[in-house]
Amino acid sequence: MIDWYLSLRRASVKHRLWALAVLVLCWLGTIQQWHNLHADLAIARWLARADVVGAVFLTPMLLVILFGGRVPRALIRDSSSLRKTIPQIHSEIRREHQERENRSRWF
Repeated sequence: MIDWYLSLRRASVKHRLWALAVLVLCWLGTIQQWHNLHADLAIARWLARADVVGAVFLTPMLLVILFGGRVPRALIRDSSSLRKTIPQIHSEIRREHQERENRSRWF
């Protein structure tokens, strides 16, 4: 578990601010929808439940960013990978295959 945690990229100040903003907005929305959990209107109940479930599932990931200082891989956006040309992509794949082959010979 600790090796997975340490393999994550460190959170920048920007990541932490976004995590805080999303966490606050998510839980404010949940608090506002809380009284609709037992409403007579079915769509209001459904939206309130979706809001609560979303808050419960997002909170651990956002707390890892805020207090743990690490960013889960699902949230990392690498814009440089979108600017690569096809020859650059092929050379990276070739290099990865070569590294894998060298490691297999090492064992």
